[in-house]
Amino acid sequence: MGGVVYGTRSTSAYTTLAAGLRGNHGILCWNPLCRLICSSAVCLALTVPLLANSREPLHEHSLDRVVVYLTALDFQIDPEGKQPEHSVLPAGSLAWGVPARHTEHNLSDQTFEAIVIEPKY
Repeated sequence: MGGVVYGTRSTSAYTTLAAGLRGNHGILCWNPLCRLICSSAVCLALTVPLLANSREPLHEHSLDRVVVYLTALDFQIDPEGKQPEHSVLPAGSLAWGVPARHTEHNLSDQTFEAIVIEPKY
């Protein structure tokens, strides 16, 4: 399955965001604050918030993606099998992401929010 798959719990514990999506872009997300923006023939887009000083469990991004940072980013990112990284970006930044498996910790005292866009190619 393509798309973003969060966590390692059984699928019954997840919020299914993309029921009925075409292609292999089904999304299961442990975070009930995530919202599907659109799914079209060319891309899938969703909002991804993370509350202040909170962590996301181990999750995988199986496809390339563009991330639009709606708020400033101050994260510790722990890639599986690699050294932790501290990532800081201002609101309005754009980033290209490649497939990855990691945990993330929002170090800020503010809620973080981004838009994640996955091209369907």
